[in-house]
Amino acid sequence: MLDEEYRPDQIAEYGRAVQDAAVDRMRPHLRLTRIGVAVAAVAVVLDIAALITFPVFAGGTGSASAVVALVAGILLLAVAGWQLVCWQLAFAEWRGGPDRNLNQLALISYVAHWASYALAVVALLSAMAASRESGWSSTSAVLTTLGLVCAIGGQVLAGVQYLRTAGPPGTIPAHMRRLIERERQRSGQGRRG
Repeated sequence: MLDEEYRPDQIAEYGRAVQDAAVDRMRPHLRLTRIGVAVAAVAVVLDIAALITFPVFAGGTGSASAVVALVAGILLLAVAGWQLVCWQLAFAEWRGGPDRNLNQLALISYVAHWASYALAVVALLSAMAASRESGWSSTSAVLTTLGLVCAIGGQVLAGVQYLRTAGPPGTIPAHMRRLIERERQRSGQGRRG
């Protein structure tokens, strides 16, 4: 958003604990992250159902891939849940709640965000292997595929949403924009003279 797009009541005075603009921008972001956690939870339920319905072949232990898909789904749910907790703590602070060490949370959140990409790849590969081992058209394969879609959905909606201490993605604090604009004006005046 540009400075002009903020209403005067959204720009906090210097030293004020409540950051109205960040709180307003945070509500949809927090809602989307909650949806991502719910989708990741559905993935775990689908992976459990896929494991229960996995066909047992004579002498085979083919369900190992389905177990790996389930573990990857659980870990993706944990990452998505962590991102939600981080954002909720930051949201509480920006609403005027107790101060927290958001930099430490942001670092852990950033590492978890990168781990979610690796977990998504593991979920993909293990779901493909489990579908192959159970028979591409079996109930277990269909549930594994649906679980994979939900796991990736949870990763996209919540897992990659690492905490940014400056506010939700797509926002730059108003004072930074003013500084950037002031510097542009200075550089433009320096060239003319």
